[in-house]
Amino acid sequence: MSYLPGAKIYVKLNNAWSQAEVGSASGGKVTTTNGDTVSEKDCCSYSAVAAQGLDDMINLDVLHAASILHNLQTRFDADKIYTYVGSILLSVNPFKPISIFGDDQIETYAKADVMAIKDGTLKPHIFAVAKDSFEQMLRDQKSQSVIISGESGAGKTEATKYVLKYLTAVSSKGGRKGAQLGAELSPVEKMIIQSSPILEAFGNAKTVRNNNSSRFGKYFEIQFSSVGEITGGVITDYLLEKSRVVCPAENERGYHIFYLLCKGCSPEEKAKYKLDSLTNFYYTNLSGCFDIENVDEVEEYNAVQQAFKDCKMTNMEVDAIKRILSAILHLGNAKFESPEDDDPCNLSADCAASIKAVSNLMDFSESQLSHSLTQRTMSTGGRGSVYKIKLKKKEAEAARDALAKHMYLTLFSWIVKKVSDNMKAEKPPAFSIGVLDIFGFEVMPVNSFEQLCINFANEKLHQQFIHYVFALEMEEYDKEKLGITIEYEDNKDCVELIEKKGTGILGILQEQCQLGARGSDSEFLNNTIQAYNKHKYFIVEKRSRTEFSISHYANPVKYETEGFLEKNRDAVNDDIRSLMDSTKMPEIKSIIHKKEDGGDAAAGARGRRKKVATVANKFKESLQTLVSVINSTTPHYVRCLKSTEKKMPGIFDGANMNRQLGYSGVLETIKVRLAGYAVRMDYTDFAKRFAILVGKVSGEGKAAASEILSKSNIDVSDTKVVAMGITKVFLKREAILLQLEKAREQFLLSSVLVIQRYWRREFARRKFQKLKEEAKRKAEEEARKREEEEKRKREEAEAAKRLQQYDQEEQSTGEDEGRERSTTQQNDALKKLNTNRSDGAQCTFLNIKDRVMVLGYTPMATNHRNKVDNESPGISMEPVMIKGWLAKEGSKGFTTGRFNNWQKRFFVMKKDRIVYYKDDSLKDKKGDFQLETSSSVSEIPESYHKNLPTGVGNHFFQVNIRGRSTKLACDHETEKEKWMDGISTAILQLKSGIEKVKTGADFSVHMPDRSVLTASVKTSNAKDVFLKVATTVAIQKGIQFFSLVKAYTTPDRLDFYNVFSERDNVADLGPYRLAFYRVICLKGRDDLSDPKLLAVEYSQTVRANLMFFEYDENDAIELAALQLKVKEGTINSVTHTRGFLSENLHEYMPDSQLMRYGDNAEVTNKWEADILNRAAEIEDTKKSINECMEEYITKSQENPLYGCTFFEVSMIREETDYAYILGVNSTGLHVIDRKTRSLVVSFPYVSIMRWSRSSKKFNFTTQGENHWTMLTKQGEEINKFMGIYVRFLLDNKD
Repeated sequence: MSYLPGAKIYVKLNNAWSQAEVGSASGGKVTTTNGDTVSEKDCCSYSAVAAQGLDDMINLDVLHAASILHNLQTRFDADKIYTYVGSILLSVNPFKPISIFGDDQIETYAKADVMAIKDGTLKPHIFAVAKDSFEQMLRDQKSQSVIISGESGAGKTEATKYVLKYLTAVSSKGGRKGAQLGAELSPVEKMIIQSSPILEAFGNAKTVRNNNSSRFGKYFEIQFSSVGEITGGVITDYLLEKSRVVCPAENERGYHIFYLLCKGCSPEEKAKYKLDSLTNFYYTNLSGCFDIENVDEVEEYNAVQQAFKDCKMTNMEVDAIKRILSAILHLGNAKFESPEDDDPCNLSADCAASIKAVSNLMDFSESQLSHSLTQRTMSTGGRGSVYKIKLKKKEAEAARDALAKHMYLTLFSWIVKKVSDNMKAEKPPAFSIGVLDIFGFEVMPVNSFEQLCINFANEKLHQQFIHYVFALEMEEYDKEKLGITIEYEDNKDCVELIEKKGTGILGILQEQCQLGARGSDSEFLNNTIQAYNKHKYFIVEKRSRTEFSISHYANPVKYETEGFLEKNRDAVNDDIRSLMDSTKMPEIKSIIHKKEDGGDAAAGARGRRKKVATVANKFKESLQTLVSVINSTTPHYVRCLKSTEKKMPGIFDGANMNRQLGYSGVLETIKVRLAGYAVRMDYTDFAKRFAILVGKVSGEGKAAASEILSKSNIDVSDTKVVAMGITKVFLKREAILLQLEKAREQFLLSSVLVIQRYWRREFARRKFQKLKEEAKRKAEEEARKREEEEKRKREEAEAAKRLQQYDQEEQSTGEDEGRERSTTQQNDALKKLNTNRSDGAQCTFLNIKDRVMVLGYTPMATNHRNKVDNESPGISMEPVMIKGWLAKEGSKGFTTGRFNNWQKRFFVMKKDRIVYYKDDSLKDKKGDFQLETSSSVSEIPESYHKNLPTGVGNHFFQVNIRGRSTKLACDHETEKEKWMDGISTAILQLKSGIEKVKTGADFSVHMPDRSVLTASVKTSNAKDVFLKVATTVAIQKGIQFFSLVKAYTTPDRLDFYNVFSERDNVADLGPYRLAFYRVICLKGRDDLSDPKLLAVEYSQTVRANLMFFEYDENDAIELAALQLKVKEGTINSVTHTRGFLSENLHEYMPDSQLMRYGDNAEVTNKWEADILNRAAEIEDTKKSINECMEEYITKSQENPLYGCTFFEVSMIREETDYAYILGVNSTGLHVIDRKTRSLVVSFPYVSIMRWSRSSKKFNFTTQGENHWTMLTKQGEEINKFMGIYVRFLLDNKD
C-alpha cells in the first residue's frame, strides 16, 4: 500500500503506535514530516473515528491495533477508563482516584433499562458488566461468571471489589429496577463486602509493579435465591505465594498484614503480642521497604479489625491470628551459629528472647521448638529405627523459613475457609455469579516454579476465552451453515505441553517427585528437553544447564529449574508437624493443624508407587475445576490494562499497552463480533417467547420466527441484521433482541393491567363473602370461649377450695402415723427421683474453688460509715424521726369548750423540721415550723389546764419558736414524752452543731451484690436494723418483699438463709452472717426501673443460677456472657481473650455443668471461648450494663427455679437418708438433688392438696394421694413462704 504525502497515518516506533503525517513514501519506506523513516509494514491507516473515543470499538471505521490504541488513549486522556469491545469490557488503570463509583452511579445503572447501555445512553462501566450478569441471571435462570484478567497492577482487585459492591447493592434487599436502593446491607452482604479488606491484608503485597498486588488467585461465588436476593458466598483461593513471607525482593514488602499489625496495634496489644518496630524483625527488614506512599496503615489496620467482626470472626480467633503473625515475625529473628558452615549448628544466644516469644505466643515447648529448628528426626530399617540428625546452618535456616511459610499458609487457608463458611448459604442457592480475580501473566527477572504455575493458569484461562469467543462461535456457524469463516490462533498445544497427563512438563516434574531422594532438578530438565526439544512452544536454552523457555501466548518466558522439586513437594517434616500439634491453645491448634494428604516422599525409594501429593497436581486439579465451573456459566469478560509501569497517573505508555493488547485477544474479538452474530435463539424458543407480539402465527419453527420478525419490521433477508440458520435465528446486534424484549414487556404490562382490573373486582367480591363467614365464625367462637371460661373458673374454684382444706392443727403424732401409711408411695416416688443421681465421684474442680462474684457496677453499699467530729457527750447523735397524730391549737373550723380552732393533724418530724398534714396519707400539707437554737418545748402549767379543751387529748405541751407558742395535745403520756424528748434533742443538736448520729451498735449487713453495709442503730432489734438498712439503701419500690436474714454457706458451697421476725435480736448471729435479701419474688411483676432493685434482682438471680441451673449448655453460655459484660463493663479484644477466664470459670458457669465437665480441659476451653466470643458480640450491640442485667433476669425467668427460696431437706428411703433441697417460689415446690444440683421434680400449687409442718418435718400431699415427708428444721419457714405465695395466687386467680 502506498501512502500519499500529507496523509495522516499511524507509525510504529519503539513498539508503540504514534500518529504521524506522511512526508514522502517510496521503495517500501515511509518518511514522516517529523523525519522518522519506517517500513510500510509498520504503518497503518488513520482512523478519524478513533479520535472521537468511541464507547464500543466494534464501531471503528478502521480496525487494527493502532486505531484501538488511539481510541483507548483518547478516552484515557478524558478520564474515561472503560471501553467496550462488543460484550467485553476493557479497563485501563488510571493510577488515580476517579469519582465514578459512588452510590449515585450504582443507582443510575441499576435503574436504567438495558437499552440505555446498548444504545450508548449510559457509558461503559464495570457496573454495567455487573448489571448485565445480574439481570441475565434472572432472565435466563442460569448462573453467570465475571472473568477479570490482566497483568499485576492492571486493576483486577479493584474491579472485583466494584462488581461485589454493585451486586450487594442491587440484590433483592436493595432492590432492582425501580426499587429503592441504599437499604442497609444484610449480614451476608456485609460479609461479602468486608471480606475484601481481610483478603487484601493477608493475600496482597507491595511489589515493584503494584502497591497492592494480589499474590494469590480467588474465585468469589456469590449465591442468589430465585428472586435475586443474595443468600451467601463461597471463596476459593489458588496458589498463595508463600516465599514472600520469608524473602520479599528488594524494594518490595511481605504481606500487608505484618506491616498493619506493627503500625496499627495499640500499646496494650504490642505488649501482649510482643511486637516491635518493623526494622527489628528480620523478615520485614530484609527488603528495606516499610511504607506505601499515600496509605494510612493505621486506618487500614482498624478497617481489618472491623472486617473481622463483620465476617463473624470471634475475639478468640482474632487473638489466635495475631499470635501466629507475631510468632512468624519473631521466628524470623532465630539465628544459628556453628564453627564451620558444614558443621552442626545451634541457636545463637542473641535470639533467646525471640525463641521464648514464639513459645509463649504459640504455647509451644521452648525446647521442642529449639530442637525442631536445629535437628531432624529420621527413621530407617524395617522396624522404623528413629535417630536425630543435627542440621547445618543453611539447613536450619531453611527449616526456620519452612516453618514460617507453613504457619502462614495454614493461617491464610484457614481464614479464607472461615470467611467462606461464615457467609455460605444455608440452603442450596438457585443461581450464582462467580467473580474471578486471578494473578496476571508474569515475567520476572528470575522465573521459577511459582511463575510457571501462574502462567499456566493464564494459558488455561486464555484457552477458555478462545474456546468461548472463537471456537464455539465458529462451530455454531458451521453447524447452522451460515458460511462465516474467521481465522484465530489457538493455544491448545501450549496448554498440552504443560499439563498433558504423564508426559507434560508438570507430569515429568511429578515423576521426579515420585522418585523421592533419587529425583533431581537436573534430571527433570533433561527429561523435559528430551521429550520436547522439537515442540514449537518449547525453547531449549543452550547456554544454560538449568533453564528452559516456553513460548506463551503473551510472551516467551525463561524458567530457572533450580528448586523446582522442593517447591513442588512442599513437604513439612515430622518435627515441624509434631511441633504444630503440640500447642495447647485450641484456637491456634484449629488453625495450624493440617492433615497431610500426601504419601511418604521416600515411598518410591522403597518400591511403593503411592502417588505423592504435590503443589502442581493440586493446582492443576483446582484449575480444571475452575474452568469447568466457568464453562457451566455464562461468562462476562473484563480485560484490565496497565497504562504505565511507573505507577503514576496521566501516563499512557503506548508500547506497554500495545504489548498487553497483543495477547488480550481484543483484535480477534472485534473481528469475530463484526463477522458474526451476537444473539442466537432456537426457532421454537424464539416463537414461544415473541409470538404474543403478532397474535397468532400461522407456521412453526423457522416459518414462525420469520413471520414474527417480518411483522416486527425486521427484514429477514438482510444478513447485516439477521440470519436464518437450520435450527436457530441469529441477530447481528443485541439491540435487536432488546427491541423485541421491550415490545414484549410493554404488551405484557398492558395485559397485566387488564387482568388486575378484573381480578380486583373478583377479589372484592370474595373478600365480602369471607367477612360474612368470618363474622359468623367469630360469634360462634366467642360463645365457645365463654362456655370454656365458665368451666375453667368452676374448676379453679374447686382447686382453691382443696388448697384451703389442709389441717394446720395436725399434731406431730398424727403426722407420723400418716407418714407411715405413705411410706410405700414415697419410696416409689423417690426411686423415680433418684434415677438421675450419679454415684460417681464429684468433680474436683469445685473442691478448690470459691466464688467471689465481684460485680462491675457501683455497689449498693460500702463497708464504712460517716464519722462525726466534735461529738458532744450526753447528746444523742441520731437524727430525730417521729410521726403521729396530735391536736393543734389555731387550726380553722373546729370549736370545743371555750376554745376555738383546734383540729387533729398528722405530724411528721425529721431532724429540726416539723410538718403537719390533714391525714396520714401525707398528701394534703397544712403547715410546718422550723426549730432553731432559741426554740424550746415545755409542759403547759396545771393551773392553765382548766382552760384547755376536752376531746382533743388529755396530755398537753407547747413549743415556743421566736416568742410564739404553739399548743399541742395527744392521748397518752408516753406520746407526749416521746414528742417532747425528740423536740428537745433536736434543739440540743442544733445548739451543738451536730448533724450526724452516733449509734449504739454497728452491724455489718451483707447485701445481695456481696457488698457490705455497716448499719449503726441504737438497738439490736431486727425491725430497727431493717428500717435503718432500708432507709440507707433507698429502694423505691417493693421494699415489702425484703427482709433481714441469717445467711450461711454450706461446705458444698450452697447458700441458704433464715428470715428474721420483727422482734428478733440480731446481735447474736453465731456462725451466720446478717444479710438483707429480697425474699419474695413474684415472677413477671417486678419493676426494674429502680437501679437498686435491678441490682438486687440481678445479684440474687446470678447466685441462684450458679447453684441450680436447669438449662442446656448454650443457655448457660449466654447468661455467663451477660454476667461477664456486667462485671467487666467493657469487653475488648486485647484483655478478654484466651486465658482470661481459665482461673475464674466457676464464677460464670453453674455447678450442674461444672460437676459434670469441670475436669475436662477440652470442654472448659470451649466454654471459655464461647463465653468470651458471645460477650464480644454483646459488646458490639452497645447494650448498657442495666440492659444486660435486665436481659439476664428475663432469660433466667424461664428457669423453673427462678426466685426460689431454698431449704435443706432430706428424705428417707430404705433406711437411708438422702439429701435434697426444696425450692419454694411463686409457681410451686421444687425438689433438687443436692449431689448433682439438678431439678428432679416440681409440684405446682394447684397439684398440692394439703400440707402441714412440725419442728422436724414438712409434709404435703399431691393429687393422686401421693404423700411426701421431708425432714427439716425449717418446716415453719417453708409453711410461711407457701402461705404467702398461695394467698397471692388465690387473690389473683382471675
